[in-house]
Amino acid sequence: MIQTEHYYSSGIGTGEREAAIAALRQEWQEDISGFYALPETQQPVLEAIEAIKARVIDENDTICVIGIGGSSLGPKAAEALLSHTKSRNDKKLIFLENGDPIELAYQLSRIDCQKTLFIITSKSGGTIETTSIFKLVLARLGKDGIDRTLADRLLFITDPGSPLEQLATENDLPVLNLPPSCGGRFSVLSAVGLAPFSFVGYHAPSFLAGAKALRDEFFQSDPLGLIDQAYAYASGDRPINAIFAYASGFSEWVKWYVQLWGESLGKITAEGKRVGLTPVGLIGSVDQHSFLQLI
Repeated sequence: MIQTEHYYSSGIGTGEREAAIAALRQEWQEDISGFYALPETQQPVLEAIEAIKARVIDENDTICVIGIGGSSLGPKAAEALLSHTKSRNDKKLIFLENGDPIELAYQLSRIDCQKTLFIITSKSGGTIETTSIFKLVLARLGKDGIDRTLADRLLFITDPGSPLEQLATENDLPVLNLPPSCGGRFSVLSAVGLAPFSFVGYHAPSFLAGAKALRDEFFQSDPLGLIDQAYAYASGDRPINAIFAYASGFSEWVKWYVQLWGESLGKITAEGKRVGLTPVGLIGSVDQHSFLQLI
């Protein structure tokens, strides 16, 4: 359970709180934001993942996720937090995100591409960084393009009808879809996270069961006071939101937090005014000896 402390009153009234909950419930029930329904909608995806796993997992010793932003930050955060657990198998899990040639060369030198399942993830199907890295991987596999012989090397995760899905379908390669209404940065409990989680031994249905329990608890009573805290942030004059996580395992989680916060709230109004707090992700106690001196 997350522990929270309230150092100031949010100032939100009962009516405003109920209205906020109602607006969020509408997003869920009308499928405006598809991540609320992932515990239910992803059950068929779990079955498809298990079928792919049964076919390819024994011949691969590495799982390589090619993606950026919402296609990698959530799974990376979960892996960093859970990699020490007994449920984890001995498969390597690596992430290729940035088009840095030094980093890419180093990461690819540590694996046997002929014993690696590459998961190419892009909600739009056209992310330039992901496409560029994918082309590099094809070259490492000795291919000028893709074909049916790569069915045990490649898995695509993308929106229905995207260019990436069309590419996979034309070449009879495995593809899993994201719910179109689920934003990429909120997709960790879709195939984006469930596939790599399953392939390295985590019990993926438990992720969905935990998400369902937290979602239902929130809509029943908001026990953590999240609405009050959100209102306090939105109505306050604090320009920066600095979050400290006091465990090294949260190092990837705070990066994901920064993306979720910044991409969701870093907007410009019709009047040209930028709104949203600047997020800063920090690890204690290391950053207490540096950044904390500033704030």
